Amino acid sequence: MAQILLIDDQPSILTSLSILLKRQGHKVTCGRNNSEAEHFLDKQQFDLVITDLRMSKPLAGMDVLRATMSRQPLVPVIIMTGYATIENAVEAIKAGAFDYITKGFSNQEFLQKVDRALQRGKHAGEVYGHERPDVHKQIIGHSNAMMEVLRLVDKVAASDSTILIQGESGTGKELIARAIHMKSLRRHHPFLAINCGAFPDTLLESELFGYTKGSFTGASRDKNGLFVAASQGTLFLDEVSEMSQAMQIKLLRVLQERAVMPLGSTVTQHVDVRIIAATNRDLISEISKGTFREDLYFRLCVVPVNIPPLRDRKEDIPALMQTFISRFAERLHKPTLTLEPQALDLLLAQTWKGNIRELENFAERLTLLVDKQPVKAENIRDLLPAGESKDTEVYSSLADQEREHIITVLEKFGWNQSKAARYLGIGRTTLWRKIKSHGIPIK
Repeated sequence: MAQILLIDDQPSILTSLSILLKRQGHKVTCGRNNSEAEHFLDKQQFDLVITDLRMSKPLAGMDVLRATMSRQPLVPVIIMTGYATIENAVEAIKAGAFDYITKGFSNQEFLQKVDRALQRGKHAGEVYGHERPDVHKQIIGHSNAMMEVLRLVDKVAASDSTILIQGESGTGKELIARAIHMKSLRRHHPFLAINCGAFPDTLLESELFGYTKGSFTGASRDKNGLFVAASQGTLFLDEVSEMSQAMQIKLLRVLQERAVMPLGSTVTQHVDVRIIAATNRDLISEISKGTFREDLYFRLCVVPVNIPPLRDRKEDIPALMQTFISRFAERLHKPTLTLEPQALDLLLAQTWKGNIRELENFAERLTLLVDKQPVKAENIRDLLPAGESKDTEVYSSLADQEREHIITVLEKFGWNQSKAARYLGIGRTTLWRKIKSHGIPIK
């Protein structure tokens, strides 16, 4: 059962869709304009917002979208639009809407869209009205790439399997590690993290394994290492590829024997801890170069989790940006900025080599330095590093996007239309109709 906010200025549509949703077991709150939407969003938590695009004013649905993103940024929004305004759905998708649906839809198509949106909301942080741990709320994104990561997190969290998280710097590897811990049976025990590249060998060894009094100058007492301190919890080894060969051998022995020997001691201590490691390097390449041990790689990489770079999940940028500027506005006691479509286009066109971390830094810089509303493309351009602004056309028409996506899915399933339709969350007849309308040649 989900809490759904339904906004439309036509009573007949509100009534029919409300009945349809209630028959599925959902609770529905109805409103007729963006003002009522804001009132309800301030009053209670929702799992999904569905709004008409054209109401009392031409693009009132965009106001509902913006109100949702500022008040409940993880809640997916579905835009209902007519054929005459389908091009406006491009702006809605760019601004952060989860999906759109063209009026004249069947009950089945509508409910499939609702189910997909609720599934996104479940992974993004809200599970049918029940709040997930705070760390999950920080994982923002509904792109297919991130949904795959979150589905894998759900699958592996309950086990004690060792996990290797791979991804470029700034993609949120530690955030994913914390999410795995918080969904595991170890969540009531410590989650401890260490950057393996931040310490010389001797210090890293003492930090991980501990030491006894007098084992080296300055060791005035016994100290447990992180393996013992994280007992029954999770130890996150960030940038594990930065370990020296000598430390790799010592870590391998601990993973094999599940026991540590503190510096200066001759007695081993049993450890019960789950290991999650992370790296921004290609470890297979490092193995071929002789800088990383193959046996350690196989110990760590029981379950590989690959975090996509931001350039491969650009559809998440609007929601990420909205979340960041809302967060910084509150922290800096400034108004929450809104972005013109052209400004968002410019953000979508950037490479973001530093990934989410760079985008977050840019959002803070934008909030600090820009006071005029709404933010224009030239404001974005002025704050981007010299030589990095790309004024390319990010999106073609929404119809072109849909056509390309359908072709990609058909190719994925060997042009089997039944499987493709199930994957897309639409009926086979609807898929056939879209294939014909887009002029897709059938293989």
